[in-house]
Amino acid sequence: MKVNSSTTLDPKLYNLSEQGQVNKQPKMETGTIPGLKHDTVDISPTGRQLAVGAIEHHVATYYGNAEINDSLNRILDGKSPEVRTAVYTIIQSNLVPDGTVSDNKERAALLELGLTQAKYIADNYFKDGEAAEMLNTMNKIAAMTHKETINPVAGNAAYIPPSQKPQGAPDDYVNITDLMKRFEPESHGQLQEAIVNGGDWSGILMKFAHKIPQNKEWLDTYRQEASQPMKEAPAARIDSRFDGANTAAMAAFVKDLQSMIQKAQLANTDFLSRNIDYFAHVLGYRAS
Repeated sequence: MKVNSSTTLDPKLYNLSEQGQVNKQPKMETGTIPGLKHDTVDISPTGRQLAVGAIEHHVATYYGNAEINDSLNRILDGKSPEVRTAVYTIIQSNLVPDGTVSDNKERAALLELGLTQAKYIADNYFKDGEAAEMLNTMNKIAAMTHKETINPVAGNAAYIPPSQKPQGAPDDYVNITDLMKRFEPESHGQLQEAIVNGGDWSGILMKFAHKIPQNKEWLDTYRQEASQPMKEAPAARIDSRFDGANTAAMAAFVKDLQSMIQKAQLANTDFLSRNIDYFAHVLGYRAS
């Protein structure tokens, strides 16, 4: 069994000193200064397209469970790297955002947008049988992550996404920080605080890792709870408010989605616009 780590706030290993401490660096603080006027910048659609392509993300391969993993491998076999990347990007950014999107309305909007993006891929890159399986598999993933799970330790309802494993990780991969969050939430809070403030996060992480061999029931419980949403996932299709978008061509698809996004009843819609722009970028679309 291999245990790996990926924290909510990603620690940078190259910032460690020889003693395991994070090197002190200037910190950026959010907020405003009373009485100080702040400039704003409006980015045009063309400019946003250029910004989207400035940074390339290496998306992780989603595992979920054996059934889903087999389906994804089968339907993506022989597909172009762009299509494979687009599918896994939808899963990682829209369907299973790893708990980074805590607002329920925003998470629902991202999930629905992801399902509509999956429909675009199915309509343009898959044959009938493959398309149906692909949409069914994506809907299963969405159905599992659509549910809230009760954390018996913290005693509250929390969004706990199904496990993802990085490329090449073994089938019994466990994310150590997820394990810490589940069984030692106070330590997990200290870890996050140490990362933000430049503290000894590695020491906290290693201290917890050393406890795992003496608490093997943690792994059994964690895996059982992680697999439960897989078994209980409803078969009903999740409807998307973006389903009416034209999937005949990317230009029309993006235009329709951007129009729908502006009408979405959300306080912030920029994250949705960036999401569809990056989706189009992954599939090679460039706005003229």
